[in-house]
Amino acid sequence: MDAKPHQVWRYAGLAWVALISVPTAYAVLRWQVGLGRDVDIHGVDELILMFLLVLSAPMAALAFGVFAPLAIVIDRIASGRTSRFVNVLIGAALSAPALVVTVVVGGSKHDLRGIVAAIRHPDRAIGLFVALPLAGIIVGLGLRHRRSTAPKVRRLSIA
Repeated sequence: MDAKPHQVWRYAGLAWVALISVPTAYAVLRWQVGLGRDVDIHGVDELILMFLLVLSAPMAALAFGVFAPLAIVIDRIASGRTSRFVNVLIGAALSAPALVVTVVVGGSKHDLRGIVAAIRHPDRAIGLFVALPLAGIIVGLGLRHRRSTAPKVRRLSIA
């Protein structure tokens, strides 16, 4: 197939930004409304800096260690035979393995009861639950796809 090479790594970088910015924006909105305010944080800038410091490494691991390798495997299997829409759907489906990795690695510090309690109260993790499919969609855009098969218009030359 004469498809362009994949651009998964480039889009994984964009997914990394989304994985950091979506939970940060959600936490800032909750902080501004007054829900779950921490008394140690005195301003939005301190909250954003804390989220940037805390989320950078784990979200890079998700973007470059989970999303990108899975997308490259799928790209090799599909060989550019899928449409861009199907690639976006495949990318969104990649959020399921990323969620499993997040729960297993993030929940390794807690017992089963703590993990179930966190699932029962997802309002604390809605930012992450929104960021994972969004990151998958972004990575899915980097997969190879079929070129459009629109008919070419021939121009007649008079000369």
